[in-house]
Amino acid sequence: MVHAASGYDLALMGYQPSQDMPAVTGIFVADVLGGLYANSAIQTALFQRERTGLGQRIDTTLIESMLNLLIYEMQFEQQPSEARRPRYGPLRTLDGFVIVLPINANNFMNLCEAVGHPEWADDPLFKTPGDRIRNWDQLMARVQDWTAVRSVEDCEAVLLGRGVPTSRYQTIGEAMADPQLAHRGSLVDVEDAAGTFRVVNPPFTMSGAVTCVRAHVPGLGEHTEQVLRDTAGFSTARISELRGQGGVLFGA
Repeated sequence: MVHAASGYDLALMGYQPSQDMPAVTGIFVADVLGGLYANSAIQTALFQRERTGLGQRIDTTLIESMLNLLIYEMQFEQQPSEARRPRYGPLRTLDGFVIVLPINANNFMNLCEAVGHPEWADDPLFKTPGDRIRNWDQLMARVQDWTAVRSVEDCEAVLLGRGVPTSRYQTIGEAMADPQLAHRGSLVDVEDAAGTFRVVNPPFTMSGAVTCVRAHVPGLGEHTEQVLRDTAGFSTARISELRGQGGVLFGA
């Protein structure tokens, strides 16, 4: 609902070359983003309390979190222009898709050399960064003529090898199997009563703190006795009495 109300869905639709209806999705951007902004605010408030001893109330919303994604779009809404809005997307290959992003002058010159068309550098359509933005679709159409007769692996090897930002489009499973994620220890095995599954760690590490996900998900009521004894000060007899009453408290 927040995706629709914030303008995000219609803005995203506007980037599609031929689409007259917002996309269906099951990816909850607003929920995750709102949590991240709230977490950032909490850490900042804790830092202030550490310095001043003063606390404060924090208030954040999902819709404001989504609007913080739409900086360019909000500017365009207030200052309409005929200038082309940047739009980056997939190029076909023999066995999938790649995205190619020759954003700066070096990227573009390297691209021209990599695909065997150095003359593009002198083409009036692409002479300046502004020209390339205005004629981005024409540039990408020419690049796709090159990618369409090559494999994803070949496209990545050639373009990345020449300093052109490029990536294949991967499935979630392929992304999870990325060697760089294994190198960073990004994914960990977690166990609960149903078995073992893999989850992703927070997207940061810290030199002086452990930030990884713990390996065990407690069952309902698994630590009730420990919390009642160590935190609430309940006696063993009182805990036994409560356990005898059953209920949610002990996972019954």
